[in-house]
Amino acid sequence: MKISKLIFPIYAIAVFLIILLLGQLKVENFIRQIQYTALIIDFINIILSLIIFIQINRYSQKKFMFLPISIILLFLMDISFIIVFFINFHEFLVFALTNFSWYISAITGLTLLLTIYIYERKEIKLIIFIFIVITLIIISFFAPTYLRYLSFPYYSIDLTATITLFYLSMLIIIATKNKSILLGFSGFCFGMIGNYIMTECYLNNKLDNLVYGEIMWLINVLLISFSLINVIKFKLYNPKDWFVNSKSIRSKQAFIIFHISILGYILACIFMKEFNVIVEDNFVFIPSMGMIYSLIAAILSVILGKQAEKPFLAMKENIYTILNNNKVKNNEFNLIEFKEVQDYLMETYEYITYFQKQVISVATRVAHDVKSPILIMENLIKNWSNQNTDQNINFDKLQIIKQINKISYISRSMLKEHKDFNDEFYGIQCVFNIANDVIADKQIEWANENQIIFFNYNSNEIIWLSNEQAKIKNVLSNILNNSYEANTIKNKKINLIINADETNIFIQIQDFGCGIPNEEIDNILAGKSLKLQGNGIGLSSAKKFIESINGQLSIDSIVNQGTTVNIKFPMVTFPEQYTRNIVISTQKVIIVDDNSNIINIWQEYFLFNKPNIDAKYFINFFLLRDYLISQNNIDSITFLLDYSIFGEKLTGVDIIKEFNLKNVYLITDYAEDIKLQDETNQLRLKLVPKTMLQILLKNKDIS
Repeated sequence: MKISKLIFPIYAIAVFLIILLLGQLKVENFIRQIQYTALIIDFINIILSLIIFIQINRYSQKKFMFLPISIILLFLMDISFIIVFFINFHEFLVFALTNFSWYISAITGLTLLLTIYIYERKEIKLIIFIFIVITLIIISFFAPTYLRYLSFPYYSIDLTATITLFYLSMLIIIATKNKSILLGFSGFCFGMIGNYIMTECYLNNKLDNLVYGEIMWLINVLLISFSLINVIKFKLYNPKDWFVNSKSIRSKQAFIIFHISILGYILACIFMKEFNVIVEDNFVFIPSMGMIYSLIAAILSVILGKQAEKPFLAMKENIYTILNNNKVKNNEFNLIEFKEVQDYLMETYEYITYFQKQVISVATRVAHDVKSPILIMENLIKNWSNQNTDQNINFDKLQIIKQINKISYISRSMLKEHKDFNDEFYGIQCVFNIANDVIADKQIEWANENQIIFFNYNSNEIIWLSNEQAKIKNVLSNILNNSYEANTIKNKKINLIINADETNIFIQIQDFGCGIPNEEIDNILAGKSLKLQGNGIGLSSAKKFIESINGQLSIDSIVNQGTTVNIKFPMVTFPEQYTRNIVISTQKVIIVDDNSNIINIWQEYFLFNKPNIDAKYFINFFLLRDYLISQNNIDSITFLLDYSIFGEKLTGVDIIKEFNLKNVYLITDYAEDIKLQDETNQLRLKLVPKTMLQILLKNKDIS
């Protein structure tokens, strides 16, 4: 935004001295003195533009060749203008060629600036549309006056180019952020105003008024010279630094304000014409006045745009300051909306900072906890090459598995701390997985004693639970805690057994601890606690919940031998997609899974139990897709598909939709994901948790 303050007085004195000198040289015509002064400044501008081009070429390569070319052509045009109109009118063709060459160069240069550094393609289309609309309005308004131009094709083209250059310069002024560049293009606009006035003077044979156009043209070359000197002095050689992004608040505000002001001026002129406020003979002055008004409107729109962006820039600075943990520098907002938004951002940042500290704390704890098992595994793997027997290697493998289990327990403990958040992703679940989750939680809680729960699932079918799953987990957790606390040092063992028939689910939790006296069992179920610091809520709450779902809870216990808690509640009936088993009734089966263990399970099952079935195996969906494209009758095939294959975007559901598969079992680790359940409900697929696969295949009567 720098600009040299010394340039204006220096140039003013220089121009005065040049005109004075020309007067002393007997150049008595004031218009001629102005023209010669403009020629001298043009020549200086050529030198300045060449210096700038050499520097600017480092940033923009050869695309800015238009700059010195335009200045040189401007100089030649001024010379040819003097020759044609004051010395020898027969050289008009030379002047016309020079003039049009300058127009082409200038329009090309301004268009390059607009399209490369300021506006995008969509914005350029809008600008062209606005320009055409404004032009049509002006032509229709001044049609009677401009009919005389039909006899002067050269002047019609000249005025069209002048208006085009003027409008392009206005757009650049709106987007500029540098005072030196603003000066140059403002001068350019003065030149277009002067050119228009001079053309009008020649068309109306009012040569005495040429002086006004010449003065405007002199202001043009002067301001361009000011701009070029400032560019060199402050090394403003990178055009990217001249302009504001067209998507910024400032640019958008200035663009809108400018065009609204122009439209307002045109509408005012139309209004005055309709009510005969302006005499038709004076219409000729309206365009030049409109151009001056447009220049003022453009500069004012830039100022207003800068004012509009101030609060946003202040807020931006404050946000950066806050993020760098410094105090806010500018907190004086005149607009309450900005103050409220900044306060909200500051509160949000404080919350995020607090949350980040919590995350760092948790991450540090996890890193500390997993460090030991990871180091153990690394050492065991490094020592494999030194082992001599398979027995030692197998022992090390068992140790690695134990360390992996420890890491798994740590991760589960972190999930447990955010269990409410995690449960939102689960829909209907199977009892087998619910029990496994609870056991994993207990193994975390009981640390080194994580091998005391023995789980027996004695059903060959999937048992599904819906709304009560979270409460079932709480019931099992509380009862397992009681069993753990009742265990003796010698016999720390707990059995968790699940059975089912056609109508009911049976869960037993058995310990071998101190037992409960028979006379206290009813009291405990009513809310009494036998613990020193207990409150008796656990079992009584569990009993109330089980009874609320039409179930039963009872206790069998022998003192010093152990206690068994018996839970019974009714089986829930679900839609058929929540299948309880796998039924294979076709002679052809297709299995897709990228887990080699799952493939081996199926191969073993079909080899020993269904040798007559044609089973095909695929490890990804792309191979399956190619295969299905070549098949004619896919309705006679049973599909056993995984939902997700590692590294593939395609899913089992995508394949099902594409080929409209009918007889499908989706066997997946994500069977309890609520989003997947919603999708499979719509497609009426059969869901099978992958953890249940081996249990289901124990039933050799699957048919």
